[in-house]
Amino acid sequence: MFLTILLLGWLEIKYFMKKLSSRITKYIQWFSKYSLIIFFCASIVSLGIVLVAYSFSNSLNPTTIKDNSITTENLNVLNNLTTRNLSVTGEVSGISTSEFLGSYSAIVYKEGNKIIAKKRDGSLITEGIAGRDDARVINSAISSLTSGRTWKEVVALFGSFTLENTITVPSYTVLDLTGAKLIAKDLLNANLITNDFSVATQYVDIIGGIIDGNKDNQTAGSVISFANVSYSRIINTSILNSYGFGIYWWSGGSNYENFGNLILGVKVKNVGVDGISIGKARDLRIIGCEVSEIGDDYGIVIGDSRDVVISNCVVHDCNSASGAGIGIGSENANGKIIIDNCDSYNNKEGFQIATSDPAKKLDLVRVSGIARDNTNRGVNLFYIDNIIVDVIAINNGIHGLKAENVNQLTIRGQYLSNTNYGVALITCTYVDIDALFKDNGSGSVYKSSVSYIE
Repeated sequence: MFLTILLLGWLEIKYFMKKLSSRITKYIQWFSKYSLIIFFCASIVSLGIVLVAYSFSNSLNPTTIKDNSITTENLNVLNNLTTRNLSVTGEVSGISTSEFLGSYSAIVYKEGNKIIAKKRDGSLITEGIAGRDDARVINSAISSLTSGRTWKEVVALFGSFTLENTITVPSYTVLDLTGAKLIAKDLLNANLITNDFSVATQYVDIIGGIIDGNKDNQTAGSVISFANVSYSRIINTSILNSYGFGIYWWSGGSNYENFGNLILGVKVKNVGVDGISIGKARDLRIIGCEVSEIGDDYGIVIGDSRDVVISNCVVHDCNSASGAGIGIGSENANGKIIIDNCDSYNNKEGFQIATSDPAKKLDLVRVSGIARDNTNRGVNLFYIDNIIVDVIAINNGIHGLKAENVNQLTIRGQYLSNTNYGVALITCTYVDIDALFKDNGSGSVYKSSVSYIE
């Protein structure tokens, strides 16, 4: 019985092995016949996988090169767009584009001898001849923004533009000049950037860029001239060669009509009148600015304003007959003004806080920083109530500090190596001095009609 089972098992295995051998042979013959087709299909599938992966990788970057026609200027545009992770709709200087323009609503750029403006959706706003129609095209881009909006929309400029007319910015507009330079056309003789003076304007931003007033070829005009503009900002912009003011920001009314404005990181150089001139302002901040080479009057001047901070600014080479590095003056009452940690040097006066009308005294002012190497005085004060001065006044041509008709004057700091007195006081009341004096030519303190805090 056992032998019978073994015999049957052996026969079954032999039959299976014979069948298996036959099938393997059949499969090998089939594979040999269709091997080229199999190899071709496998290659196609592999290539498809690679292409899908490459496409997905590229989709992570919204800005890609479409062709090789990239000029130097267009490459700068590309770099700016890539850095900010923007995408542009439509064809912009050989750049392949996607569905939206980042946070921008319109873009203005140059391509060859053309200046072109496009909307966020890639549609053409207008175009013109570069160097002839630049301001017109930029103003058209601004006009294309949403009418009656109550949110900010951005117009971005890339390239160098010669302005044949004034650029006018309405409320809720951001003019992004980070990748741009604007220069006034010869004999423009007008302001480069302004608002509509007939209406109150708010929420206007000018960001970055270089604005050149082409001073030597003008007979009038400032770089930026604003009136009745509130809650607005000028940030990291360089302002050069203005025939008039660098920034003129005033109001035609009798009340405070410029509220909540900021000027941050701005450089102003070589202008004909004041570098930064602000009037009728409240809640104003001027921070981290540099102003130099002023033809007439002040580097930074504030008039008819309250609640003002000027902080960490450097002002130098404002040496006109009536000028000063930083000045606070008024035709009406001023007050609550802080000049903090500013450096004023090589000016006619370092810091000048004054009014010519004793009935309209300044009040609540604090000054700190360095006043050095100025032609006349490091600090010049008259007709003020309640002021604290804490400066290093060194090597000034007359006094370190002069105060006349000042009430409640606190003097701190250091007064060193000034040509005449460290401090000169004339008709001052309630004076408190606790300061260091050294090597002043005529002595530490000059006094005439002075009463001290006891």
